[in-house]
Amino acid sequence: MSEFETADDKCALIGRKMRPSMSAIDTATPSRRVRETARRLTVLTLAMLMARAACALMPLSSVRYAPDISIVLGGTTVTPQNVAEDNLAGTVSLVNIGSIPNGTDVIAYSPLKNGDH
Repeated sequence: MSEFETADDKCALIGRKMRPSMSAIDTATPSRRVRETARRLTVLTLAMLMARAACALMPLSSVRYAPDISIVLGGTTVTPQNVAEDNLAGTVSLVNIGSIPNGTDVIAYSPLKNGDH
């Protein structure tokens, strides 16, 4: 009989020569996982940066705010009962939000979609 007892023995020997040892597979797997994780983190980071850049493409045209104390901004006196609008070019104007009683502070302001205040 030949050195191989059965056909399965011969296939097993050929298979061992063609495939890397199990220790080589075990050491390659963590490296592959690290590369894949790094690749995913890179894609995620790029997506977040691109989203942030898209927001930066829409610059502010004005800022509206309500101060806690009376203050003079750009030559305009703004009290806690007022909402001021700064056009970011140095001009501050008061926004007409209706009549607010003296002693009442505006603590939040958001115009409605239809333009009402």
